[in-house]
Amino acid sequence: MLTKRQAAVLGYLLKYQRDSEGLAPTIREIGSAFSMRLQSVQHVLWQLEDRGYIRRLPNRARGIEVLRGPRTEFFVFDNEAKELRPLRGNTTAVV
Repeated sequence: MLTKRQAAVLGYLLKYQRDSEGLAPTIREIGSAFSMRLQSVQHVLWQLEDRGYIRRLPNRARGIEVLRGPRTEFFVFDNEAKELRPLRGNTTAVV
């Protein structure tokens, strides 16, 4: 199970990559989005990597690859709250 901060960072990674056509954010961009020190961002990314949610690509700028979301449910990233929220209600799938 992910902590709120881990889930929020994972949601940010998913949204950022979706919005920028697969490009990952920099560690500084993640830190800026959550008002976190770079060392704290590194720690959260290591935790996500240890748990199998992301893979960090060594010696590559923006080298973060999301392997899976927080669960098999659908989530939406809330920009104002800076967190993932479960997507609820009736939705139409777009194929």
